[in-house]
Amino acid sequence: MRTLITTSTLVLALIFGLSAQSPQPLTRSDYGQWESLSFGGARAFSPDGAWLAYGISRANRNNELRFRKVADGTEKVVAFGSTTTFSSDSRWVAYSIGYPEAEQERMRTANQPIQNKLGLLDLQKGETLTVDGIQSFSFSGDGKYLAMRRYAPAPAGGRGAAPPAGRGGGPGGAAGADDVPVGVTLIVRDLASGRDTTFGNVSEYAWQDSDTGQLLAIAISADGRSGNGVQLYDPATTVLKVLDSAATTYSSIVWREDSRDLAVLKAKPDDTRDGPTQIVLAWREAGGAAEKRLEFDPTASGASFPANMRTV
Repeated sequence: MRTLITTSTLVLALIFGLSAQSPQPLTRSDYGQWESLSFGGARAFSPDGAWLAYGISRANRNNELRFRKVADGTEKVVAFGSTTTFSSDSRWVAYSIGYPEAEQERMRTANQPIQNKLGLLDLQKGETLTVDGIQSFSFSGDGKYLAMRRYAPAPAGGRGAAPPAGRGGGPGGAAGADDVPVGVTLIVRDLASGRDTTFGNVSEYAWQDSDTGQLLAIAISADGRSGNGVQLYDPATTVLKVLDSAATTYSSIVWREDSRDLAVLKAKPDDTRDGPTQIVLAWREAGGAAEKRLEFDPTASGASFPANMRTV
């Protein structure tokens, strides 16, 4: 009975003691710690379901990217990480790494370009690789290779910025006469050996759209348009093939799903219109023994293409 009375007295004392305390106002630093959960990137789970990628966004912008192993709950935390992409074989995960606001402000003051880093995590070994100055990245369909696109040089006297990194390799539309895409450095890494192959003046790139594919199509945009063209690279054999070349702009590379069929737009001057007309180039079984090139030029098709229309 004495124990019951003593316990009841202690509970009442705690209740009245807490209610007697004055409420404490929240400070600016308290607000900054509020968190929200996000699932960004191409997919939250790895293809085999063994890993979960999610982000922690805080009001003070000290954000984190976390990778959780579903089986045992172990986590890998990346400060200022975003834009997650898993390889199709669930062996690797790539992500973009930004900077805290204070560091970004320091870089702006120093007139330095703000360029994100690439993070690459080996999900089997737990080893991490970081590469500076990577704007976008994309795994090959079979997950054995990683393409990393660097930033374009900052304009003279200007500051570089870090646009959102993504899986794509270039603009979605065709370039106009005054909209010549800037070619940058593209690095293709063999993930098994760690060997890098580097290409210059790449304006767009696109991996073969297949879970087992590994072909890489790239559009070259060089200064003065000398050497421009569409090239096909097979990282397994290291064979590089020129599919087409001309002193013009190539854009909008597209692979047919689950095949080796490829299409691209090739700009052609058109004196009767504002900006160039686009020739459609396509290859069946690109890079193979049965490769066949197809071309549609709307300015040379005669009555088969309406005179008041053009491809863009």
